[in-house]
Amino acid sequence: MKELLDKIPFPGDKPDEWQAATLPPEYHGITAKPGEAWFVDGGNAAILEAPHFSLQKLRAIAVHYPDKIVKQREGYCLITRTDSGWLLEGDSRDTSQGELQDAITFARQQLEHSVAKECSGLVVLDGDIAPAGTIALQKSITILTKNHFPLSSVLTKPGPWYAKLGKVFAVKLDSRARHVFLVRNASPEQLSVLAGYSGDALFPGYPQGLVLADRLARVSKEEAESLRIQAKSKMKALKQLRQAEASTDSHSILDSMG
Repeated sequence: MKELLDKIPFPGDKPDEWQAATLPPEYHGITAKPGEAWFVDGGNAAILEAPHFSLQKLRAIAVHYPDKIVKQREGYCLITRTDSGWLLEGDSRDTSQGELQDAITFARQQLEHSVAKECSGLVVLDGDIAPAGTIALQKSITILTKNHFPLSSVLTKPGPWYAKLGKVFAVKLDSRARHVFLVRNASPEQLSVLAGYSGDALFPGYPQGLVLADRLARVSKEEAESLRIQAKSKMKALKQLRQAEASTDSHSILDSMG
């Protein structure tokens, strides 16, 4: 193992590039300032699922800071397999997705965007899509630099700072932050408000409002199981469902056997 560990590549001092932006970039300091903001996130869980469909429970939460007022929207979505991919039931637009997870993400984002429209002022969504009038904070970044390194390995300057990379800002929102996030549609003044809410010791650099929105939006295993039991009790085609589930549930049966 040691030989392999020694071969793991990490960036050195040579110049790098990300989306046509030279790295390391020009850093700009952020001064945390008080302000109001809405933080929006969503959650989902499978209620019934088989190789040809997925019934999902969706929840979207918006939390206002500093007073922690909460807006909530919930619903269900049915996603079915078609010749062109996975299609959200009831959506007349051509929005079929090649992968089931992409279709689920699309459905959840639509709910998140609907609750974001009910908010005014600074509205911050978790993710990489910012509808008009909002900003988006992307915490998971899988795109590598030109030299095949993650941004967090190249942008190592202690925060708080922002740096312009093409059309987005890379940010570290707290002096203790290890994570680099991407922010879309934001101004430097709005980044100062975000930094004011990003000093939590458990996750320094990540806005507390998004932490709370994530927690409130989650659909727990217990809730999903309760909804699953309710759904099966109301289903007319229960026998057909069990036959369809048998296509993919062998591993879960083995897991339950220990």
